[in-house]
Amino acid sequence: MLCLSFIIFNSCKNDSSSSNDPSSNERIDLSQDLEDYYQSYLKLNPVDATFAGITDYNDTWENSIAEENRNSTKAFYKSIIDKLDNIDRDNLSKEDQLSYDILKWDCTVAYENFAYPKYLTPIDQMWSPNLMVGQLASGVGAQPFETVEDYENWLLRVEGYLAWVETAMENMKEGMSKGIVLPSPLIKKVIPQFTELAKGKIEDHLFYSPVKNIPDSFSAEEEDKIKNEYTAMVEQKIIPTYQKMAKFLSNDYKGRDSDGIGVYGNGDEWYQHQIKTYTTTNMSADEIHELGLKEVARIRSEMEKVKDQIGFQGDLKSFFNHVRTNKELMPFKSPKEVIDNFNAIHDKMLPQ
Repeated sequence: MLCLSFIIFNSCKNDSSSSNDPSSNERIDLSQDLEDYYQSYLKLNPVDATFAGITDYNDTWENSIAEENRNSTKAFYKSIIDKLDNIDRDNLSKEDQLSYDILKWDCTVAYENFAYPKYLTPIDQMWSPNLMVGQLASGVGAQPFETVEDYENWLLRVEGYLAWVETAMENMKEGMSKGIVLPSPLIKKVIPQFTELAKGKIEDHLFYSPVKNIPDSFSAEEEDKIKNEYTAMVEQKIIPTYQKMAKFLSNDYKGRDSDGIGVYGNGDEWYQHQIKTYTTTNMSADEIHELGLKEVARIRSEMEKVKDQIGFQGDLKSFFNHVRTNKELMPFKSPKEVIDNFNAIHDKMLPQ
């Protein structure tokens, strides 16, 4: 949501109100709401701010699954919705109406999401924060490591992240008591994500990585201090917490044999809301499935035409295998060549 909010906010700033515009008063109201939303969103989602290049909150990790924070975030979205409801949309310019509609939709969907207990299963095998944090911990992601303050900021942010992990365990215990747990096969995929970071030499640990790239401008005293602090962070905080979570998932957390969220009391409603969130439509699962079948049929028909155009003899499956294995269609001979090609593209982009 941050990228969308960022676009809305900046377009609103750049499209300032004009005294000749009869809707100028309404535009001022919307502009202020957009700015309030944006600034509040950054505070509520400090990691998103970091990914957007905003450094004000680089020392903070929001414990979004804690009850107090869930309540405050829900209230935030409701307040924005209420503000938008007090604006006469018809009096806005077409551009502002679009911003209004997007923001209203975003906030409404986010607010509605609090009706469903996702906080009871905060960890999964693909999208949960314990996976994303590794990008930052590597020292080559969005989290900057250029100044002494940057290194200190990350230590503070890790404290917040570890508080999130502790809350995740407590929430998952609550989920067990309510029958809202991960499917067992997913737990098996999650466990290695914690066990791998719950062991090993400190110097080889992912969370120690930034120390390996300390800028030359740092003094010897600053460098030694950072090394000692990061060693203590990994040895005394990261590894013990990851060991605790790995043990909890392996020994205590009991998953379910069923798949999906349809097994829950409001599972069908929850699933429909997920469809709405990820497709921005009110289509049903069956309608989306039917659309998918039609698209597959359309694409296969187009591929049949391509196959005939190049004179390939054989069925479509054989044609796919031909394309997949044809050496003439494989310009790269090694992984390094693939990476070098992407780096070359990046070098072309940088001046722009």
